Amino acid sequence: MSSLATYHLLDQAESSESSDSPTQQTNLAMGKRLGLFRACYVVGLCCIGSFLFAYDTGIVGGVLTLPSFQNDFRYSKKEQTQVNSNCVSILQAGAFFGCFGIWPLTSRLGRRMGFIIASIVFCIGTIMQVVNSHSIGLFYAGRVIAGLGTGAATVLVPMFSAEMAPKEIRGKLGSCFQLFFATGVCISYWVDYAASSGLPKDSATQWQVPVGLQLVPGALLGMGMLLVKESTRWLAKKGRNEEAYASLLWVRGGVDSPEIRAEFSEILAGVELEIRQSEGLTWKELLLPSNRYRMAIAITIQLAAQLTGNTSLAYYAPQIFGTIGAGNKTLFITGFFGLVKMAGVAVFIIFFVETIGRRIPFMAGAFAMGSFMLIIALIVDTHPPKASASGITSAGAAGIAMVYLEAFSFNMSWGPLPWLYIGEIFPNRIREIGIATGAASQWLFNFVMSQITPHAIDNIGWRTFLMFAIFNYAIIVYSWFFLKETTGKSLEEMEIVFGNVDTLPGKDDEEVESQAGQEQYDSREGLPRSSRPGPPPTIPRAQRGLPTKRPVPHVRHTIAVSSAKGGVGKSTLSANLALSFSRHGLRTGLLDTDVFGPSVPTLLGLTDPSISHPTTTPSGNLVPLTSHGLRSMSMGYLLPSESAPVAWRGLMVMKALQQLLWDVDWSPGLDVLVLDMPPGTGDVQLTIGQQVQLSGAVVVSTPQDIALKDAVKGVEMFKKMQIPVLGMVQNMSVFVCPKCGEETKIFSHSQSHSHAGQGGAESKASELGVDFLGDVPLDARICADADRGMPTVVAEEASGVKVNTGYYERVAEKVAKKIGLEWS
Repeated sequence: MSSLATYHLLDQAESSESSDSPTQQTNLAMGKRLGLFRACYVVGLCCIGSFLFAYDTGIVGGVLTLPSFQNDFRYSKKEQTQVNSNCVSILQAGAFFGCFGIWPLTSRLGRRMGFIIASIVFCIGTIMQVVNSHSIGLFYAGRVIAGLGTGAATVLVPMFSAEMAPKEIRGKLGSCFQLFFATGVCISYWVDYAASSGLPKDSATQWQVPVGLQLVPGALLGMGMLLVKESTRWLAKKGRNEEAYASLLWVRGGVDSPEIRAEFSEILAGVELEIRQSEGLTWKELLLPSNRYRMAIAITIQLAAQLTGNTSLAYYAPQIFGTIGAGNKTLFITGFFGLVKMAGVAVFIIFFVETIGRRIPFMAGAFAMGSFMLIIALIVDTHPPKASASGITSAGAAGIAMVYLEAFSFNMSWGPLPWLYIGEIFPNRIREIGIATGAASQWLFNFVMSQITPHAIDNIGWRTFLMFAIFNYAIIVYSWFFLKETTGKSLEEMEIVFGNVDTLPGKDDEEVESQAGQEQYDSREGLPRSSRPGPPPTIPRAQRGLPTKRPVPHVRHTIAVSSAKGGVGKSTLSANLALSFSRHGLRTGLLDTDVFGPSVPTLLGLTDPSISHPTTTPSGNLVPLTSHGLRSMSMGYLLPSESAPVAWRGLMVMKALQQLLWDVDWSPGLDVLVLDMPPGTGDVQLTIGQQVQLSGAVVVSTPQDIALKDAVKGVEMFKKMQIPVLGMVQNMSVFVCPKCGEETKIFSHSQSHSHAGQGGAESKASELGVDFLGDVPLDARICADADRGMPTVVAEEASGVKVNTGYYERVAEKVAKKIGLEWS
């Protein structure tokens, strides 16, 4: 069933229930509390995947320093550096392939099953590592297999949590990914310390316990998924709407309410819009300039995060603290290193994530980390640690403090921000492949740095920290020139931010201001944001890479009737124009594309919800209603009452428009479909112009100057979208007295309907180089006919007295001939 039909059914259900009773209010309150608990439980369970990644990241560095591990696997001192490098990096290699391998599985089997598979794979890999076979090869194989599960989990975590968390707290719950990561690293360090100090050094249990403890969260992740519902959005994508609603109802507390129904309608709209936006996607589209730039950012920002050196510190913290001069307390000090990382993430999430933007933390974090790395390099160079020292020297303490400060800076900037940034910059059409590319890049560069770091420490010593300092200073330059500010920007504004803007193709390539672009210049109060020179940004070119324009199914010709200003009689003209086509033997339909203020139900006398609710075909398409021999569809037919408002944001409006355009069954076919457009030159007009094959557009105006100025904008909009402007119609050209029939020119530029003289819309059409199709008087009979659901063409046909029908028929005849239709 279509989302518009679902909206109607949900709204009907809502109107049949009462939520005012004390019992109902109590149930709703309890449901919200239970829903909050379940949402936190689901997100917390998901974030075990992040915890696994972090725990494994931190645990391996300490395990590699344990004497029992070195004894059991019997490798020489000469081989130690290579073993260290391999043990860390091969997990990254497995995770790299796990990122891509999980996509087809989760798409086919669902998010829950994806997590369960990742959990099983991870546990198998962990068991292979724990088995004391004295074979480093088996340990390596276990690391690779565990990496497959870890990589899969890190892809699923943000996906499932975002799909199930309430939008009111989605941002906070989404930040749990980094918080769980920091927690996992911290716990792993302290587990290493406990194993080193509390377990026998000559027993395999010393290294098996830290490694084997991964089985606990790994198993909890898989078993916990058995107790939750499948993702609402995934079920909706698969067309399993009843299960999707049950899933949403469960995660919101199990109590049905108008808020949950509204959220479900919005989810359906978002899912179906996402499906439409992904149609026709090809690899070539990723190479378009704007998308190529963003794909490059997704890759290079992950490279930069690794070049900061913090990930290397996380993997090899015990070895690095030994290099700085931590003496025999390396694992103890490493434990506090984990606490510092947790503190940095917590401070960032609580105080700064949405207040200081993106570019400032990127640059400030890189500067701070570069400075601390430089100080560490100088300390280690001038005060090298002595192998015989058992305590911590003052220079060692200073170096350790710098490492702590570097870690704090990283977790206030380059730790959480790259993931957040990548999620913001991509348009819906390529967001999934863009994020997957970023995630895979993270694992790839993680693998490279984990291979390089131990060799660098062995071979160049203190210069390793100098190298990271130089990298961080270079990252400042990279951030300044390539990372753009995204805080507070909508997805539409991202097209402007990342340069996917141009003038629309049209006469003289004139520019049109965009609302999104103007917002960069004006504050919410309408005041200028800054004094920077230059014109406002221009509207994005008709989206490159979007599906090519296509005809409305079962329709030969589609024409748009538009007015850039409301109140000029456009809808009345549209209805009479469509009825004129129909009276002259053309199979005609009328589609009301005004979601907020649909007029067609009133014009055609279809305002009674009990008789004007459209049915659906077996495939879920809406069946048009018929009145006066004319087939029509309108958002008004789906509302529970005439007075019911459509209080929707842009996403729902665009989805409703998409379904009105593509999910209405006009079979066996129409010769012409008249689109009654909403007033203005905004989203709806641009969407129709960019996606629908229009045979042409008719622009309606009155003779008044204020209406004519806006009509010019409408004509220019269609020209720039390369849509033929069939002509202009002047409505309310003269006022016809209802008593005596005398005609009065009530506008300063009015001319009579006989076209005597120039002025008004006729003159403006001549200036614009478009045809003048005719004028229609302001006659009280036309208004009365429209209000009683009998448009003038029908009303005068019934009465046998045709006074105003001729105006509409002359316009209709000209339009029909212009688009190649025979007029009988």
